[in-house]
Amino acid sequence: MKEFRELLISIGLPPWAISVVVIAATILLFFFISYFRRKETKDKRNDDALHKYASLQENAMLRAYRLLYEGKNIKDLTQKELEAVVSEADDIIMKPFTEYRAYLDDEIIFKIYDLHNILAQYKPHQTLKSHQLSSEAKDNLFNYKNKFLKQVENIRKIISKNI
Repeated sequence: MKEFRELLISIGLPPWAISVVVIAATILLFFFISYFRRKETKDKRNDDALHKYASLQENAMLRAYRLLYEGKNIKDLTQKELEAVVSEADDIIMKPFTEYRAYLDDEIIFKIYDLHNILAQYKPHQTLKSHQLSSEAKDNLFNYKNKFLKQVENIRKIISKNI
């Protein structure tokens, strides 16, 4: 600050103006430092949230995959059983997404919705009293197994890229 004051004196400012400029510069410096500290804290919080989200979302997508495709044959499930399994898988995927959506960029959001929309086709609709899935629809979901896993891997890569 001493050098700054000497610079103002050499410019030829009157003593009262030097005091005003020094006080104003000190106040501005305080606010800049506070702003950048808050921004740094917020960025760290966002980074921590994204790391936690990445772990939770990958775990959720793999749990949903196992629920849908391991230990059972979708084609053999009754309508109610299939709806229950698909609803649970969708809920598993959407839980971390919903919690951390504010931290995510559009690319991740769209990819999660793509996966959600696939499963939502097989969930019961509240406005329809009867929603019978055809054997073709069950076959489509059964055959989606490899694509589902690829989509999980693509989403994992996108999330990792954005962390």
